[in-house]
Amino acid sequence: FYSATINAEQYSPNDNLGWSGIQSASIKNFSANDQYQTGDALMGRVNYAYDDKYLLTLTARRDGFSAFGQGNPRATFPSAALSWVVSDEKFMQKYSGTIDYLKLRVSYGQNGNREIGRYAALSQLSASTYLYSSPSGANVPVGAVSTANMANPNLRWERQSSYNFGADYSFLGGKISGAVDYYIRKTSDLLVNRALPNVTGFASVVTNLGKVDNSGFEISINTENLKTNNFVWRTSLALWSNKNEIISLYGKVPVTDATGKVNYVEQDDRANGWFIGKNINTIWDFNILGVWRTDEAATAKSFGFQPGDFKIEDVNKDGKFTVDDRIFVGQTTPKLNLNFRNEFTIYKNWDFSFQLYGRFGQLSQFNEAANVDRFYDRAQFYKRPYWTPDNQINDYARMMSSLGSGIGLNIWRKSSFIRVNNVSLAYTMPKKITDKMKFQSLKLYFNIQNALVVSPWEFFDPENKGLTPSYGTFGINLTL
Repeated sequence: FYSATINAEQYSPNDNLGWSGIQSASIKNFSANDQYQTGDALMGRVNYAYDDKYLLTLTARRDGFSAFGQGNPRATFPSAALSWVVSDEKFMQKYSGTIDYLKLRVSYGQNGNREIGRYAALSQLSASTYLYSSPSGANVPVGAVSTANMANPNLRWERQSSYNFGADYSFLGGKISGAVDYYIRKTSDLLVNRALPNVTGFASVVTNLGKVDNSGFEISINTENLKTNNFVWRTSLALWSNKNEIISLYGKVPVTDATGKVNYVEQDDRANGWFIGKNINTIWDFNILGVWRTDEAATAKSFGFQPGDFKIEDVNKDGKFTVDDRIFVGQTTPKLNLNFRNEFTIYKNWDFSFQLYGRFGQLSQFNEAANVDRFYDRAQFYKRPYWTPDNQINDYARMMSSLGSGIGLNIWRKSSFIRVNNVSLAYTMPKKITDKMKFQSLKLYFNIQNALVVSPWEFFDPENKGLTPSYGTFGINLTL
């Protein structure tokens, strides 16, 4: 990657020569950027099939990337897949009227991640100037270079290993078909920009740290529910879920207990909200019990709050709110995902379909409920209730409420939703009519995007936390 830029101003007598007359400018600035990287890969694959029922695939890759440390520029990633077409076995012939196709699969594979800077493993220099005062008192500009980052010659590929167990099926002459998969994915040697203590002289270093496990399932079902001469109804459903867990972060470190014994334990990273054995997207925060009432004014004051502010649980009962009162309240990613589509063909000319999808089990920030930015007489906003002494609600705070001093309180609410994403209706003109009109085909259609959202979330759109419009489209497809 190479680039060069020249900025020039105040040409004399004029700038007619453009680039060819740069020397005629009195103000000239030049910058250049020259970066270089290389990568290589080798791959071999073997496919074997016996009797078209037993299938085996073996693959090996050898990848190299210049950005990694000199000790680990390359890595090998193997994979293997084995499948068995059970429906072709003789003992399955008695089920041929019910089971059209059944295939069992198992596979294992590794791949790598190289998403780092071109020179992440190297110690780079930055140039600067400073003024040197000579013995005569003159200030002389002197050039200088300094080390900008710490080198890591052992930097290596991030590695991901996956196990997959699945089945493909088709029943009742294709009226029911789909696939089922369960996977386990283990990621190790994550590429992380790790923070360093100031005593090292560097803010951070790119290194390989930690392990994260993922597991989940995917299910797809396609059905032909009804089929007659004038009516066809088809459905497709997909369900999937993923669970991840942090297995390791920075390795075990010595910790001395109260008796003086030294134990080697793996510690959490509270600053980033990463905890051993927890979801990487887990929410570690204070537990909100509701809103302080007027009859709780004295207790609220002891914690630095007043009626109308959100009430926090004092988990360790020490009379103050600290990080030790934080608990695991949920996660920001869905626990279950759903896609659902129905298609109808009516009298062969009318086509109607609707598609919806859902995300369930996640929480999202809803700090707007604290009303810290709203005045009684100067605010107009979408559905923003507020607490008053005469209306002591338990889910919204008073106007200009307090979130505590330095505790970093956030409000979390359920943001599960089902969205009717697309509704479509189309009419295809019969052939005998288009022939009379001298057309090859004519189709009229109308569809609505984002037709409906159902959710307990109260603040605009539960998926993007903003405004998502609903809009319709009418069109004509005409072929002459």
